[in-house]
Amino acid sequence: MLTLVELGWEQWILYWHKIEHANLLQSWEYGEAKQKAQGWKPSRYLIQDEEERALGLVQILSRTLPFLGGVARINRGPLWFSSSPDEGRRASETSHALAAVLRLASGKRWWYLSVAPEVTETHPAREGIEKLGFRPARNPTFGSTVLSLEHTKDELFKNLKGKWRNLLRKAQRLDLNVRLSSSSSDIDYLIKSYAKMQQQAGFKGMPEKIIRHMFSMSTRDCDSTLLLAETEDSTLPVGMLVSMGNGDTCTYIIGWTSNEGRKFQANYILLWEAIILAKERGYRWFDLGGLSSSTPKGIAHFKSGICGTPYNLVGEWQWNITNKKKLMQKNPFN
Repeated sequence: MLTLVELGWEQWILYWHKIEHANLLQSWEYGEAKQKAQGWKPSRYLIQDEEERALGLVQILSRTLPFLGGVARINRGPLWFSSSPDEGRRASETSHALAAVLRLASGKRWWYLSVAPEVTETHPAREGIEKLGFRPARNPTFGSTVLSLEHTKDELFKNLKGKWRNLLRKAQRLDLNVRLSSSSSDIDYLIKSYAKMQQQAGFKGMPEKIIRHMFSMSTRDCDSTLLLAETEDSTLPVGMLVSMGNGDTCTYIIGWTSNEGRKFQANYILLWEAIILAKERGYRWFDLGGLSSSTPKGIAHFKSGICGTPYNLVGEWQWNITNKKKLMQKNPFN
């Protein structure tokens, strides 16, 4: 049986740097941003086994809703201190960790729990979650591609798909300047352009308030980066990219290119510069921030040209208090 021990900042950050394949949504800073922007209360826990050996971490967001009571959310957790080549073992560990979360939920009086576990889509993973009384949500499962940054810059370039590499070369030959920015005016322009793109394309991305809070909390342990592409003649950026790094992983969050920027292949050079910058800053992985069967064709084609390693997670699951009696009778992890 696994147990959960609540952690404060100093303890959490010591353990956080031991995580293999970290993700932004489980970071301390993201939890703080969710609290400030949307009122979610973050709680962070160390996962231990029977011998009190530390295995991993999980961040849980909770809130009390008027007339409804306590609800909680785990997004892309738990995370572990060592990678597991055995998918069955990782699925089992995840199920045991979620069983510990359900015991916690009883004490916290959470009547509803939504989880999107950080575990690969397999039959054992789904079966283990279902045995706990969870039911699959209707949301599409999450998938992406992760690129190892332990290769040299030349190796990363050679591993690009041929057409992607050629368009990058074209962008590098054209009169395009790429620079870092942290100015509030550039962030404002990014958010305005991103909101317009969301409206036109009909998709939901990271909310404006979360983006602003993440930039305001940019530290050594949480690195929020804004790259701008400009021409000599343009008074405004023709392309922008946001990446956020935490732990051993940097994630591509937002990409925007104007009509003029597309002529200069600005999206290619911006993503390439973001990857190289992440490598120079010591990150081990660069995550493309979402790539699955539901990704629009043009975006999927663009991201797949990086030639990273694809992964697909088990999806989102829901549990509520009406399942409690059934859980007590059938849960093999109690």
